[in-house]
Amino acid sequence: MAEFLCEWKTTPPHTYYQEIKYAGAANHWTWNLVDQTCQSRTYWRPFQTEFFPDLNTAVAHLTPAVHHAIQIRTLPRLSPVATYISGGMDSRVIAYAAHDPNDMIGLNLYDVPNREVAIARQICQAAGIEYVGHAREADYYPKWMRRGIEISGAMWSVEDNHFMGTLDTLQQRKIQTVLAAFPVDVLFKGVCLEQQYIQFLGRNLPFFQFTHHRSPGFMMESPARMPPPEFAAAMQVRLQDWWGELPTVLKTERDRLQVEDLRNRPCCYQPGVSDNMMFRVVPYDIFLGDRAIADCYSRIRPQWKINATLWSRVVAEICGREIVDSTRNWRPGASNSEKFFVFARDWLQRKLKSSREHQGVATQGSWSNLGWYATHSETLREMWNGVEESDRHLISQLWGSNPWSIPLEEWSHKPTLNRSGQAHNNSPYALFRLLTLVNYLSIRRSRSKALVGQ
Repeated sequence: MAEFLCEWKTTPPHTYYQEIKYAGAANHWTWNLVDQTCQSRTYWRPFQTEFFPDLNTAVAHLTPAVHHAIQIRTLPRLSPVATYISGGMDSRVIAYAAHDPNDMIGLNLYDVPNREVAIARQICQAAGIEYVGHAREADYYPKWMRRGIEISGAMWSVEDNHFMGTLDTLQQRKIQTVLAAFPVDVLFKGVCLEQQYIQFLGRNLPFFQFTHHRSPGFMMESPARMPPPEFAAAMQVRLQDWWGELPTVLKTERDRLQVEDLRNRPCCYQPGVSDNMMFRVVPYDIFLGDRAIADCYSRIRPQWKINATLWSRVVAEICGREIVDSTRNWRPGASNSEKFFVFARDWLQRKLKSSREHQGVATQGSWSNLGWYATHSETLREMWNGVEESDRHLISQLWGSNPWSIPLEEWSHKPTLNRSGQAHNNSPYALFRLLTLVNYLSIRRSRSKALVGQ
């Protein structure tokens, strides 16, 4: 639990349950119940072959692998298909690569109609699939929080509980297959590589460059939060066991990729990936699990991942370059000079606008402003204030201090560094992790009482 609050995940091979350990990625297990023996064999390992010789060759291999993986998951016998769509680069590949666009809907979540909604609708129209908008109610995340934890076993943070409210829509449409592009960031866009923003005149540019010192954890929150004193030593032992002999100073491409691989494979340990939850509630499939895609993953140089260099080219090949990415406002496959021009233009336009805009639950993108719930949701406030004293004591131990000593409104801000270089604990992401455990403990107690009653 302490690892979950600090790192958003546990360190493999540990899981959230003492009796269950991680089976290992690409492992085949055999149990002989007569002899009471067990054997394990790893049937695929990354980085056993040479890198692609150049970026064009990488694009030429990854593009058909992605296209084919989506095609075979959208065949008539698996239809109708729903894909969660946004205005970004990743989800659009599913819409464009579908076997029959007439058998697919693009399900777009939003709080208020905004530019992201308009681009998602434009993508659906261009790809020939039906756009289905799903407007979240004002108290959406607190409303679905407890139900999501009941189903997930609290195995990921409820800040990613985006999809529980769409289950009725999927059932009404008699959807047979659900697709999404969740793990693209970790597999092909380098979010688990050691990198930092390139700066110009003290401002972050939308480009990254490598750093050379391995981060001690899983890089889930920046700035990183200090572990609770009571559990810090045990957490450090687990991390050291997981990283093994990997160097702390990254000198080669393979150094970087091996560290990244331990962070993002298996994806079942990714807190920001909703795959585990989706498998439990909908007929979900993950197109990024195909062997051909895995082989490409194994041959991609790290410099082709940061700044989405390779992935942007793949998206351009499958979807074309006409519709911009709503996140950054540039087109798929854009050159660095084009990206810099777009960034500079948009920055200037923002500076020329009247300064303070009202900050509601809606953002300019797909997902909600989670900090809004800390200040406006009565459901969340009742949940937070109604925690039993024994649970408050346990969670305070796991957190390293008493979270209830901080006014709820102060959990609405993004994490920042204090003068000692440590992260302030109170952020909306931290609040939602705490609420994950708050609800889990409450659910577990209710089930224990029910069993005793029986």
